[in-house]
Amino acid sequence: MANVTPLAAGNTVRTSASAATESTATTGTSGLGKQDFLKLLVAQLKNQDPLRPMEDKEFIAQLAQFSSLEALQSLEARIDSMAKASELTQTSGLIGKTVKAELPDGSTVEGVVGEVRLFHGKPQLMVGIRAVDMDYVVSVHG
Repeated sequence: MANVTPLAAGNTVRTSASAATESTATTGTSGLGKQDFLKLLVAQLKNQDPLRPMEDKEFIAQLAQFSSLEALQSLEARIDSMAKASELTQTSGLIGKTVKAELPDGSTVEGVVGEVRLFHGKPQLMVGIRAVDMDYVVSVHG
């Protein structure tokens, strides 16, 4: 159900909430990005009622939200980077240790980890000539 605001000429424009819902539905993402936010802001400015223009407070609040969105996206990228580095550090601690892994095909791999490689940004243990995802490791010893 779309929220609409009547305009002086009888036209209607979606409010931020309804446009955000539509944008989320079409992109399949769980939130608005910078481009979505800017499109909404421009649409609001273009379609506002000339007899009741957007209040300065509303405009400033939306700009503050935009700044917050940018800061959160930057923070999210840094946290992702740190998580990957931490995972690689933890995985490299298994070099020289014996691991046992149960693979999705039902086979079992056991051996000493010789190295750690990144495959599509995810660390894999090299056990002999087999690359093993950490998700399948069931035991570590040695």
